[in-house]
Amino acid sequence: PMTMWFSPGFARSRGLDLQCLRKRSAAYTDHDNLFPSVLGLMQVKTALYERERDLFAGCES
Repeated sequence: PMTMWFSPGFARSRGLDLQCLRKRSAAYTDHDNLFPSVLGLMQVKTALYERERDLFAGCES
């Protein structure tokens, strides 16, 4: 299991739709999603980023 907590200010600064993330929380994920998700969340630009594995992609407003 993975637990994530975001302060309201951080979620707002990243444009995260928390309702969208709650709906997705039951979907299957594994450790392969962690690295791309952190890169996306931290807005790191690199060729290593895989948007299709980013847990937060698509839940940005």
